Amino acid sequence: MSRIALNTKQRQQLLAGSDRCVLCGLCLPYCPTYQRSRCEGESPRGRVTLIQALLSGQIEVSSAAIKPLDNCLLCGNCEAFCPSQVPYAMLLDTLRSALVRSGKKSRPWLLRGLLAGVRQPRVMQRLARWGGRYRRSAVYQWLQVRLPSAIALRHQQIPVAGEAVLQANYPAIGASGGRVVLLRGCMGDAFEQQTLHDSVTLLTRLGRQVILPPAQCCGALHQHNGEAAQAAQMLAALRQQLVVEGAAQKIESVLYSVGGCHGQYRQLQHEFPLQDLISYFANIDLAPLKLQPTALRVAVHEPCSSRNLLKNSLLIYRLLAQIPAITLLPLSASRYCCGAAGSFMLTDPQAAALYRAPYIEEIQQLAPDLVVTPNLGCQLHLYAGLSHLPVLHPVSLLCRALPDAQ
Repeated sequence: MSRIALNTKQRQQLLAGSDRCVLCGLCLPYCPTYQRSRCEGESPRGRVTLIQALLSGQIEVSSAAIKPLDNCLLCGNCEAFCPSQVPYAMLLDTLRSALVRSGKKSRPWLLRGLLAGVRQPRVMQRLARWGGRYRRSAVYQWLQVRLPSAIALRHQQIPVAGEAVLQANYPAIGASGGRVVLLRGCMGDAFEQQTLHDSVTLLTRLGRQVILPPAQCCGALHQHNGEAAQAAQMLAALRQQLVVEGAAQKIESVLYSVGGCHGQYRQLQHEFPLQDLISYFANIDLAPLKLQPTALRVAVHEPCSSRNLLKNSLLIYRLLAQIPAITLLPLSASRYCCGAAGSFMLTDPQAAALYRAPYIEEIQQLAPDLVVTPNLGCQLHLYAGLSHLPVLHPVSLLCRALPDAQ
């Protein structure tokens, strides 16, 4: 056990959590890695058994031994259907962190760069703008069809980023209905400018003053990639930022767009009125917006974060159904992860593309006018495979239904 850096409390948590698994196999039909591989080691109970073997010393730590742990998408399906309530995500996060501290887990250079980059949002923004300009260029199109397939998968992951600059404060339009804080996150200024801009438009027209603090990462990517201590520091910095903004007393809601960050944000919900954008807009009166008929056929992607973490995927439909004449097309592929899975689409693009393939096939069969998803990672991942079709956050679709947007 000395080979893995675990303190007594962590070891006890891992043993107690893994002991809850009764190996019933009810998780198997819902696990995307097992469904693709049909390999027991790539199932939740296989990984729980592996964790127990690593803890007991029955298996030596090696890159081959821990590969099934790296392959897990942390989609949350297994926890959602587990009758024994095995804390699977906690088991994986804790062990990954211990392996990193022990020097037993190597990480690709791209992942190391991403984890460093999200701590520098301005750098990410500059890189994203450069990437966006390149993605829209003729050079990109020329190269994409000529690159070897493995490199082309990486190449098509370069996202299209906006050029606009968001303000720190937006006044309410008309009678004030309160103040809200809208979190940019670490990727907002780089890849979510349209979503944030459209959120501000809707909020201000609903009478809210909108405050956008400087970008601050919550640490979610670090938490799931073995850097728990760094994740805790980043969450503490975010908490302090909210304290400075007076978010505990003077703010109606603290809003965020990226559902994948909810695991971090929920640790602050006892102090601040945190809500994701979908839950917020779905539970307030949108009549003042006077949404206009929009005869679009819209494919709806339900991210794992919405189904298993926020548990609000039905609210996506309830929210968008307020647009007259719209046709919503649920994607049956949504019961499995699309392969974005945080940093997974960057560290293993070939596997991520395989998980995405059923979505691409279904979307092509449905032939919608556009696709919506409330998760930024899924949005970027799906767009990389559907570059001919818009992939939007639901709030952006609401904005398109405003009277002056017709």
